[in-house]
This record gives sequence, C-alpha cells and structure tokens, in this order.
Amino acid sequence: MGDHAGKNIPAQLDGLGLSQSDLQDHIAYDPGVDEAVAEWGDKLGASSLRGVYSRLLADLNRADNDPTVVPAISDRRVIPGNLGLCPTSLAERIQGFHRPYHEALATLVNNAVVSHGRARLLSIHSFTPVWRGVMRDLEVGLLHAAPPDFLDMSYNLLRQAGYKVGINEPYDGALPGDCMDRHGLGKHPHMLIEIRNDLLQNADWRAGFLILLKKIDELMEVDHDQ
Repeated sequence: MGDHAGKNIPAQLDGLGLSQSDLQDHIAYDPGVDEAVAEWGDKLGASSLRGVYSRLLADLNRADNDPTVVPAISDRRVIPGNLGLCPTSLAERIQGFHRPYHEALATLVNNAVVSHGRARLLSIHSFTPVWRGVMRDLEVGLLHAAPPDFLDMSYNLLRQAGYKVGINEPYDGALPGDCMDRHGLGKHPHMLIEIRNDLLQNADWRAGFLILLKKIDELMEVDHDQ
C-alpha cells in the first residue's frame, strides 16, 4: 500500500494556497511511491492500494482524531488552506479523503483472509534525502511498533546486500492510530518500509530492490506460518 502516493487536490481548494513548487514537493506526497506500489504489486501478485489525494488534505497514516491529520504546518511551511478549519470542515475532510481509503484497505485485507486464510501488509513510504539542511545517509528504514523476527531478518538481508538500513529510522514505527496500527498490529504480519526518495524515483533502483522485496515477503510468510 502507498498511503502517501497521491498528490491530487480538488480544484475548488485552490492548492490549499500553496505554490506549485510546494505541491510538487515531499510535503504534499511521497515521491516514487505511486510508481513503486504499482510496479511491485504487479510483480509480487499482491493486491495494492494507493492514496490518490495529497497528504495535506488528510494524512492517511494518522488516526482520524490525530491533531496532525490535517496539518497546518509541514516542514516549516504553513498550509494556508488548513488554517482555522472549523469542526464541520475537519469532519468533511475526514469523511471525504481519509475514511474511504481506510474502508477500502479494510476490505482488501478481509478479502485476502477470506480467499487465502491470511494477509500480509507492506506499506511503502519515502523520505527526503535532505532534512533541514542535513544529508541523510540512510537508504532504507524498516518500521514496526513491535519488531518481529522477520524484521530483524529483513534488516540483515538488506545489510548483506549493501544497503544502508535502519530499524525504526528515520521515524519511529510506533504511532498509535497510524495505518499499520489500525490494520496490522496484533492481526497480520506487517511492516512499513521507508525508502529515500531519490532512490525510489529511479526505475532501475526499483527493479533491483524488487528482488530483495520478494525475499522479504517470503520471510513475512514464514513468520505467519510459525
């Protein structure tokens, strides 16, 4: 799945008052995720779901009652169209852009369980190579609120393949109400993978990483069987 794959904003919201450069930047979506989820889902024979709308409308990787689900500020940039929203406007955002995604994901997961007796959830995100003026050396982060054995094995697999990888980096995998907490934790094998977006936007890099992603999927499958 790709919670932050999309960057669409309905025309009537006038780009939330942001410039075109901001709307094409990482604050609006996760670059590379849309292409990765489409390609990898097909190659893995997996059901896939990608967010269509910008995370600035409603962040699909936040609980619907999280104070940052409709962000007023992102990476030190004010989002004019999100300032001072009344409770009714906030509820409309959740109803229009947040709830349909989670309902669709719940249906996908349920259908997998009905058809195959199990489900595995893999969420793809990307992060910017430079954060507040500092270059990030990390290439891939594996996130989980309660890291299972397959996460450690995936970490070792990626390290042995030469990737600069971390566990619960560059963000913490424990965020109450986020997508994995809501649909995976305590229910199904799952993991969120953060990939530096300069890498993820490269088609050749994605093709090479797919080989390892297939092995990670196998590790998750074995973990489910134990």
